[in-house]
Amino acid sequence: MALMQIDPGVILWTLIIFVCLLFLLKRLAWKPLLGAVAEREKRIRESLETAERVKADSEKALAEQRALLDVQRQEMAEAMKRVREESERGAAELLEKARKEATEIASRARQQVDEDRRRAMDEVRLEAVELAMAAATHLLEKSLDADSHRRVVKDYIASLPQNLRRH
Repeated sequence: MALMQIDPGVILWTLIIFVCLLFLLKRLAWKPLLGAVAEREKRIRESLETAERVKADSEKALAEQRALLDVQRQEMAEAMKRVREESERGAAELLEKARKEATEIASRARQQVDEDRRRAMDEVRLEAVELAMAAATHLLEKSLDADSHRRVVKDYIASLPQNLRRH
């Protein structure tokens, strides 16, 4: 039962040791512990601030990248539109050029046909003149009466297909 009894000397010595220990802890350990806790708190706060800055910078960079991507998409769409317009314009130019060439070819063909027709007509006229001259010469060689003239002309007309084949 001696353990349950209150001894004023033990209480006094316990208080003295507690106060001395408290004084020593305050002098030697409390300041370094508080300094270490304050330093750790400061590092955590700095890490959080750095993380917030990095997050803000990342969001800003992401927004810039998205804006740049939108601009590039718009530029690409405009470039595609220009290419499409240029190709349509080029196709229209080629079509117009082909039409002009076809018109020129048709015009030259018409001119060639007209020229060939004119030459053929000239040749026919020359042949007709030659035939007329030959008929006249033939008639002049034979000065005959009217019946003889008719017979000579009929004979000559009958021989015309042979004369045309020779020329």
